[in-house]
Amino acid sequence: MHIGLDLLTQRLNSNVFNRILPEEKDWFLNATIKELVRAVLLKEENTVFNIITYSDIRAYYEALQSYIRTLELNIVNTPGEKFVYGDLPYNIPMIETSEGLLYKGISYKVKTFEIGTDFTSVFGIVGSAASIGVTYLCNPANKTSSFTLVIGNIYRIINAGAINLVTSGAAYNKPGTVFTATAATSITDTSIELECIAVAPNWGSGTKSIVTPTTNYGYFNYLSSRSYVVTGQPISSGSLTLNKKYYVAIKGTLNLTSVGGKISSDVGYIFVCTSTTAPEWGTTGTVLYEIVENTNRLVKAQDIYNLLDHSFGSTPSSPLSILADNKLKVYHDFKFEIYRVILDYVKEPISVNYAQNISTDLPISLHNKLVEITAEYIKIKAGLENRPQRPQQSNQD
Repeated sequence: MHIGLDLLTQRLNSNVFNRILPEEKDWFLNATIKELVRAVLLKEENTVFNIITYSDIRAYYEALQSYIRTLELNIVNTPGEKFVYGDLPYNIPMIETSEGLLYKGISYKVKTFEIGTDFTSVFGIVGSAASIGVTYLCNPANKTSSFTLVIGNIYRIINAGAINLVTSGAAYNKPGTVFTATAATSITDTSIELECIAVAPNWGSGTKSIVTPTTNYGYFNYLSSRSYVVTGQPISSGSLTLNKKYYVAIKGTLNLTSVGGKISSDVGYIFVCTSTTAPEWGTTGTVLYEIVENTNRLVKAQDIYNLLDHSFGSTPSSPLSILADNKLKVYHDFKFEIYRVILDYVKEPISVNYAQNISTDLPISLHNKLVEITAEYIKIKAGLENRPQRPQQSNQD
């Protein structure tokens, strides 16, 4: 891309453009990338410079959809506050690594491979099958039934079963809790299930393999968010409905495996029903509620308390939310309970860095267009061309 910029700019004024440093090209490229993502995915018209047409937006949306990410936030309840909150996702270090954790949902490129490394737990391949120069997605499988916690690995509780994970580093034992394991606890429980958020592969000893992240998932722009809240009456008998979500309000002894749940389901466990049928309720004492996902209303922080004072403030069908302190706060106003918060957002594009040999994570099909747009941007900043005007939008657009 640096070569492309040289070719497109040197024809106009070699005395000016031959002096553009690599760091300057990086800056222009990164500015263009972020504006391109905003214009296409957020449909923002008032970007720093008009870089694409409406027809471009339609053409590029599919190529850029990989920047749209859905994440369940690790929500925190603060006593006495009218809201729950979850931290916005942050970027991981974009550096070569030969030790420590690899993160779920991040792609890694194998720079060097040493015998003794086993990537089975993170990439799903036997270590010896890893190839130098190939990129693999970190997607560790959930932990169930029989396994040993690895100290330093990060887990999310889906269902704890009969295991007290507080003794292994969890702040709470309830589903949805994210924790870093502090003890190598050996677990045997058919009801437990943990999601692996970050896992250390077996790096081996001595000289180790080296991998470099090629994607990231830090927060860039908000798209939407949803809250899980209960609806309807408590359920302790009768049939459940296929594809509906249910929340365990009272644990009891009901075996929910026939409808997509666990043999022993914790209070707070949420499952998707896999069959329209009635589990064997008997006298188990288990009580469920149906869970629905309702879209949050994002408002400005300065308006939140005026809106809460309104009789139709934060409601279960439309909770109020704000972005503040790098957190998404969702308000229940002590009227209802929020069980999960799901965030849809645009993740931050990788920053191009010539010195560290870091390229963009834009699809390669857009690289030529990116260089062309960046070259035009440089010309505008140098005052050699007028700012382009966006073509008029037709009624069909």
